[in-house]
Amino acid sequence: MQVNPSQTKKGSTLVIVMIMVIAFSLMITALLQLGALGEQETVKQLRISQAHWLAEAGLERVLSWVAASKDFREGLSGSPQTFGPYTELAPGKYSVEVWESNISNITIRSTGSTEVGTLDDSATVQLSFRYASGIPGAIIGLNNPGHTHLDKDVLIIDGDVYRDGTLDIEGDIVSNQSAYATSPPITGDGSFTENYIPDPDSPIIDADGRFAGLINSASTQTNTIFEGALSGTIYVNGDLTLTEGISGAGTLVVYGDLIFNGNDQSVSDDVEIVVDGNISFSQHTSLGDNVEVFSQNGNICLQHDIDGGAVALIAKNGSLGHIDPEYDNTLGTIDKDHILTAGHSIGDQNPSKPSFEGVFYAEYDIIFRHKADIYGSVIAGRHMEIGHCASPGSISITYDPSVFDEEWQLDFGNNIVIINSNWKRLL
Repeated sequence: MQVNPSQTKKGSTLVIVMIMVIAFSLMITALLQLGALGEQETVKQLRISQAHWLAEAGLERVLSWVAASKDFREGLSGSPQTFGPYTELAPGKYSVEVWESNISNITIRSTGSTEVGTLDDSATVQLSFRYASGIPGAIIGLNNPGHTHLDKDVLIIDGDVYRDGTLDIEGDIVSNQSAYATSPPITGDGSFTENYIPDPDSPIIDADGRFAGLINSASTQTNTIFEGALSGTIYVNGDLTLTEGISGAGTLVVYGDLIFNGNDQSVSDDVEIVVDGNISFSQHTSLGDNVEVFSQNGNICLQHDIDGGAVALIAKNGSLGHIDPEYDNTLGTIDKDHILTAGHSIGDQNPSKPSFEGVFYAEYDIIFRHKADIYGSVIAGRHMEIGHCASPGSISITYDPSVFDEEWQLDFGNNIVIINSNWKRLL
């Protein structure tokens, strides 16, 4: 039988068409499957994102509690306390666990879960977050660029060391605390755990301008002879030298310089001292439990021993420490010629007497060259040098959070410094 060529051609064409139809069918099926998988992945990522933000909501809730209530912080223990679950945010819920990981840090574990529809439509994300509130640590350096140097005779106990700038440690940090710097590396051969953290907000010192208003009032007063007995507010328009200490309660405002020049004199517990210029402790002085010493535009010069209870020494626009009264705090570097070599101690080394408990704050430099026994925080806006390798002074600085429970006139705010955070997807 003879085959018609045209029929053979038609048969081949039919086979090709059938193959193409099958191929297109397979492609369309594959595309539909890919589309379904893509939709599932989109929903999956959406659920993960929702769980992420639910966990963030739990974190923000706890941080608001901490910032608003000291009672909440004081009620924490070393074991996790669970709050929630909370369902006011749709879709899903979140719960939080909070505990005090050590003397100065709080840990939050927040878990967000969508739990919507089938298991494939659900996601659970957990955030572990550790931070310090208020003033973290024992040593703080602010206002990058700056440098902090801790010499070999410096011991930091139960406190972190933070520097917004460079940090050189030759002393020791104990109790598993950490050193932080935003301009690495941390140098030196002291013992510490090396970390880096984001920049915290600077402490707010006298945000309401109250001290500046007092100084302006003092500048308009007729000069007052003040012999040490304080009642209410006393204004002195000029310099003042005290040889008998200060008794009573109230505020002493000096529009000039103030010199403590009476050996072994004391300042009563409830005294506030506001000075426009320099403040010098040229003889041993004991400060009462609630004393605040504030220099608006000068330096605080520690030329002899000081000790006290819960107090604050603040050089708002100056430097602080064993420095000469003529020290130029506008210098870009610390002038070694202006560091005293004959100073004495901060805080009495005799255990039967009180050590210095409180806050040292200076907008520029802090220089401690000799003995110091300090409980609280040391905060320098620019440079900080603590210790004297040529003549070791056994300097110890211990972070004591109870110091900051006082009703300070100054306001350090509720700054939150992240120590570390870790996201984990659980489902």
